[in-house]
Amino acid sequence: SRSGDRREPRPRFVPIVARMRRLLPFVLAALVIAVLLPATPGQAAYPGRNGRIGFTRVGGGFAGELMTVRPNGFDEQQLTATPGIEDLRPVWSRDGARLAFGRYGPGVQGLWYMNADGTGLTKVPGTDDGSAPAWSPDGTRLAYACYVGPALDIDICVINLDGTGMVHVTTSSAQDGDPVWSPDGTRLVFSRVLPANNGAKLIVVDVASLQETTMTAAVAGRWDAYPDWSPDGTSIVFGRYVTGTGHGGAVYTMKVGAKAATLVIAPPVGADSHCTTPVWSPDGSRIAYTY
Repeated sequence: SRSGDRREPRPRFVPIVARMRRLLPFVLAALVIAVLLPATPGQAAYPGRNGRIGFTRVGGGFAGELMTVRPNGFDEQQLTATPGIEDLRPVWSRDGARLAFGRYGPGVQGLWYMNADGTGLTKVPGTDDGSAPAWSPDGTRLAYACYVGPALDIDICVINLDGTGMVHVTTSSAQDGDPVWSPDGTRLVFSRVLPANNGAKLIVVDVASLQETTMTAAVAGRWDAYPDWSPDGTSIVFGRYVTGTGHGGAVYTMKVGAKAATLVIAPPVGADSHCTTPVWSPDGSRIAYTY
């Protein structure tokens, strides 16, 4: 499973690219919930047993450090220790051997990856304006949000780990972010900010043909973001904030191609809390999210 960042919301929950070309630091807490799912096991995009959760810790002397922890909350490990530098949005490679993430600070800006134990730290060349990386299933490429101009337009790009072969998968003159590969590596799901910065919807794009399909409808005041594919490729989990609901966002699931989403969890109305940045466990039986 993977964890992401939580940012100062707009008004309580926004997609990663809503206003800025880089991520801001936020306090993260990785939680895992059991979800009622079909009894049949999924064919996991990241095969094997559920492993460690990667997340970012900010506050208490941490500028933004990468951590991992077992799903039961034990054996917490710190992978980076870089005061004054933010390490955000860690994501696991399919084999669980590496983590990719965004690093922000003087001289280090861009996308990086490293081994699961924190060794082998390597920058992906040409990604100084990148954020929100996502591993391709074969582990050779990263999809990410790439800043493309002074108007704060942001595309979804794909690049090889050595910095070659960069491709703009989207060129919409919009703000796109939160890309995640489908388990078969043919599609990406991502979040697109609506005109006037008044909401966000989810879109699926075919990486080969660049054909886009709308996943959730554009609704003013509704922010759909932080999507993740289920291991069997049939569903998406995502965070949704609706203006005026009285809480900091909720977690939903949705079948690919369906028109309606199903609520998984939301904080109590009026609670100063968030349910957002959800991700599936490799076996498809659980969801990790930030609260």
